[in-house]
Amino acid sequence: MNTAYLLITCFVATSSFVMLFDAPRRAVVYCGITGTLAYGGYLAAQGYGLSPVVAAFLGSTLTGAVSEYLARRQRMPAIVFITAGIIPLVPGASAYYAMYYFSLGAYQQAILYASMVLYIASAISAGLAVGAVLRRRVRA
Repeated sequence: MNTAYLLITCFVATSSFVMLFDAPRRAVVYCGITGTLAYGGYLAAQGYGLSPVVAAFLGSTLTGAVSEYLARRQRMPAIVFITAGIIPLVPGASAYYAMYYFSLGAYQQAILYASMVLYIASAISAGLAVGAVLRRRVRA
């Protein structure tokens, strides 16, 4: 699929999702940009042949750094931008398939998908922490 199309769709989806969470109006565009940067970093990492776990880590590291920067610049809590940034990285399809295979009794497939969900979720949380720490180090 066309990368520009994916990124534009990501921007619209992230901005729309953040409006559902009742984010401040002045932050909606910045939240969309944060989500688009996170997914762009994820796609770029996968383009270099990295695994989805490493790609999620790099995307969320970018999210953490950008969120800290925007929080400081916009005088808002960083969680507003962090929530938007991780939306495109959440492994929803893998979680769905894990539950689907559990319900069918195909436990080997289910555990495969469930472990991928846990790996990616762990990579996202670790990446957010690393990105925030790196941004705070650079700020000084």
